[in-house]
Amino acid sequence: MTDVGKPDLAVGLIRTRDASERPTEEGAGIVPYVAELTATIENQGDAFADETATRFWIRGADLDRELRVVHTPGLLPGDQIEVTALWDVRMCEGEYAIAHLIVRGGKVRQF
Repeated sequence: MTDVGKPDLAVGLIRTRDASERPTEEGAGIVPYVAELTATIENQGDAFADETATRFWIRGADLDRELRVVHTPGLLPGDQIEVTALWDVRMCEGEYAIAHLIVRGGKVRQF
């Protein structure tokens, strides 16, 4: 349950897509070894959510680092937006965990 009169940002599942799943027209200019990570952010509160910085973090056997910071515009109550980060997977092998962070007003919320 959300507080009355406050924004409440929630993140849906992060989808991944590599070159083999990308339609030709969408892949123009994106090299084949780049994967896309897309998360849906929704304002489930009942007040406007100010713009935020959305961070994608990658963890695996060979790396543990921030992948990308994506500017996320403000959202009206009930609105949602997709944010996408590109990931160069040339040197990556094995399994990886993707953390998604929203930074708002200096406070971090992890998903």
